[in-house]
Amino acid sequence: MTQQGGLAGVVRSWRITERSPRHERVFAAADRSLLEGSSARAAGQAPCCDLLEYEVVVRYADGTSMRMRTWDGDSTNLALLDLVTTVIDSEPWQLDAGDGLLGGDVEKPSTGSGPSA
Repeated sequence: MTQQGGLAGVVRSWRITERSPRHERVFAAADRSLLEGSSARAAGQAPCCDLLEYEVVVRYADGTSMRMRTWDGDSTNLALLDLVTTVIDSEPWQLDAGDGLLGGDVEKPSTGSGPSA
């Protein structure tokens, strides 16, 4: 997940894998059944320049992925906002150095059902 914007123009990234602390909560919030329709409803731009925007990519075990965008205060997609909050609460953010290594992904193990990388 990547967080960007606000008055300070911050860019922060999280990458959650099965080795990440508290990943179970993030994986539960990233369940496909909870996020169905999120990508279409959350594709717009933030209504104001000082809001933080979030881009979340979830990769599932079957090879599919979902890319979703939202911002602070967007009440149209509570499941996506819950995922964003769960990711933020799961571990400290890392500066995105622009090297593509963090990527803003939420990854789950490639075995079993549900989200995966």
